Amino acid sequence: MQIDTEILNIFAISAFDEYYLPSINRSMFEKLDSKSLFDKHFKQNFQQEDTLHFIIGLDSGLLANYVLSMPLAKGSQYVFVEIDEALALLNIDIPPEKNQVSVCSAAEFEEIINDNRTSVFLSKRQYAIHRSLAASGDYLPQYAILATYIEKLINDAVYQESIGFSQKVFFREQLRNICENHTQASELIGAFENMTAIVVAGGPSLDETIGWIKENQSKLIVFAASRVAGKLYTAGITPHIIVSVDPEDFSFEVNRGMLELANKSLFVNSYHVSSRLLSQWQGHSLYMGSRLPWSQKVDRNNIQTMGPTVTNSSVHLAIKLGFKQILLTGSDFCFSPTGFTHAKGSLETSLGPNLGFIGEWVKTYAGHSAETVVQLKMASESLAVDVENHPHVSIVNLSKNATAINNIPYRNHDEIALTECNLTPEMLLNKAIKLGSQDKLTADIEGILSQTIAANKVFKEIADKTSEAILLLKSVSSVDAELPEITRVTNSVESIESHINTQFADFAKLIKFYGYLEFSKFLTTKKTEDWDQKHLFDMSSNYYFAFNTIAVDLYQQTLNTITRINSRLEEIAVNSSIDLLAKQWREDAQPGRVFIWLKFNALSDFDERELSIISELKAEYKDQFERKPQVYIDVVKNQSAPRKILEKIIHLVQIKHLEGLQYMVRNLKSLAESDSDADYLYHLAYSNLLLLQNQHREALTFLQAYKGAYDELMLKLVLKLALVLLELDLASQTLEKVIRYSDQYMPQYAHVLRLQGQFNLALNVYLDYLDKYPADVATWLKLGIFMIDVNQLDAAETAFMSALNADPENHVAQDFLNKIKQAHNQK
Repeated sequence: MQIDTEILNIFAISAFDEYYLPSINRSMFEKLDSKSLFDKHFKQNFQQEDTLHFIIGLDSGLLANYVLSMPLAKGSQYVFVEIDEALALLNIDIPPEKNQVSVCSAAEFEEIINDNRTSVFLSKRQYAIHRSLAASGDYLPQYAILATYIEKLINDAVYQESIGFSQKVFFREQLRNICENHTQASELIGAFENMTAIVVAGGPSLDETIGWIKENQSKLIVFAASRVAGKLYTAGITPHIIVSVDPEDFSFEVNRGMLELANKSLFVNSYHVSSRLLSQWQGHSLYMGSRLPWSQKVDRNNIQTMGPTVTNSSVHLAIKLGFKQILLTGSDFCFSPTGFTHAKGSLETSLGPNLGFIGEWVKTYAGHSAETVVQLKMASESLAVDVENHPHVSIVNLSKNATAINNIPYRNHDEIALTECNLTPEMLLNKAIKLGSQDKLTADIEGILSQTIAANKVFKEIADKTSEAILLLKSVSSVDAELPEITRVTNSVESIESHINTQFADFAKLIKFYGYLEFSKFLTTKKTEDWDQKHLFDMSSNYYFAFNTIAVDLYQQTLNTITRINSRLEEIAVNSSIDLLAKQWREDAQPGRVFIWLKFNALSDFDERELSIISELKAEYKDQFERKPQVYIDVVKNQSAPRKILEKIIHLVQIKHLEGLQYMVRNLKSLAESDSDADYLYHLAYSNLLLLQNQHREALTFLQAYKGAYDELMLKLVLKLALVLLELDLASQTLEKVIRYSDQYMPQYAHVLRLQGQFNLALNVYLDYLDKYPADVATWLKLGIFMIDVNQLDAAETAFMSALNADPENHVAQDFLNKIKQAHNQK
């Protein structure tokens, strides 16, 4: 016996004369009209201009009608995505003047998300995801599945677009690091002949090998990702090299444990690493990539940063430094079998397993499936390409639970042959110290100052030229502008463009690269056939406005950089002013520079007021170690919210992903004893897993062992299992409970009562239901057949006549009526 489909072709009319599908919207439109409900939940959000609104679910078509009836926000688009069963029952008429609104299925949405006009909204981050009232209700698994699928498509598309839009933070940190990035990483090339490198990242597998690394550290050159450097040191392992690449400000809180190793390890950083981290590093550092945003000439032969993760950069660094054998540990590129993304002791691990995130599934070296984020999957693919390009280097992963990567085999650490490398972290650090001196540093900073001043002047000139172009275009923006004047302005603007591209080609390219987001406003979501002269001039104005905005921005940033460079010169000057230095350090959130400065200045040289400032700076530096990256914590916590985990379970059941469900069951079990939400989710996940494995009796027994309150999802699962096992009493008891959630279960309840021989009760349930939904032809037919079976031909005739009233072309009802007529005639 099968459960009826959840989306029924049965419409009801509310007390406000609105047609809706009860199987989708239950009774939510009976107490309040749809407009009042939608005003409360959507009105303000739907009025956002220049926004692409993705709306999951149509709410029986009423939500689409609501949007079509309201004035559409300027520049906005509204894309409704509906489950196929509901879409087949609805007819949404969209008038030509409302072509900003569209309705599609999940399959059609795949084309929409890849459309060029959609990508403009996504790249600008001008989009919003809304769920209809039904989709927000958590009672129809189809909507959870649809929402999961649509949000994943959107997130993947946004990530792809974001790659081109992440340059601002890279550039910002590049300028802030301009003084600290003084010695190239390439200076160490050739220093590690016949040695073995081990790249230690922060994945869960690090805990499996950390003891082995400690035992063999004299035979290894240890490259530590910045976030695990402190963990290694606590375990008795001093990294030779600490690597960091992340430019985001919160990475300081994640990586600050490395700062205590300033006198023990060498820091090799990407040119765009977090300036708070690099500028407060009290030891020696080398940089990868380009020091100057506007020129790569000096750093053409430097080792480049290879993204997107610190593992990618560390491996690439080790290859370029000449290592022929490189080991990986903690480089998992996927979640652990217990749902963790990082090694013990990390912030992420302290927040518990990440069970709600729906990502990509990859195969591990151990042969099982593991989940990962799209960024890590791309990172593993990028690493495979880098390794393929260097076939002379042997790279192995020491974790069998890591993502299996082409050209990187798994090997147990006990199988690795090692020899003494005779290069301690202290010896390497001494080599790095000899690469620079205080005299060289002063000359280096003065040289950078000159180049930055020159760049600042260029940005100023470009800003002035683009301002001139904006004014020229504004002078002919009127529709009444004469053709000769338009031609003159066009020629003048073209001359300005030519001057910029000829005289400042590198800077113009930098501006467009850095300002990709602003220049995207020059792109248009309008169709080419809708372009007119005004629109073309608007596009040109947007282009030069973006040019000007970015030129002014970079002019200001280089001006701030000049101030910062002068502050660095002040640090190494005789009789430097602590007042000036403290002001700059505080503006940059870098109070820890006071410790670097004190290496060259004795406390005895300062008066009481100056000593007070120094004490305050030390305290501010210490405070940085107490702060938590709350935004990041909230994001991680949200991924394991009960609703997210529920949607993931529904998703895994829908795609019949047994390994995924086993993973969820295994990890929820350990949480279930102390968390009621986890207990509910554990029982739901394990029961569904057993059901998919055709262990119906075991699934029902386990589900019935649940001590908490049963919601609609849980009751539906009990019902399904009861019917499969032909336990009619249990099915009847369960249906009696589940009809409180929706009338759609009433016909099924009546049918089970009939099978139990409770004919009168079954008849009453049928009639109560049909009194509410007289257009349900299928149920009239079932009632009619029931009446024939109990030899109530008059009642059967009434039922089949009612079916014909609802559907005059129904041949089944007509056939039964003919048979009843024949039966009457034979009497």
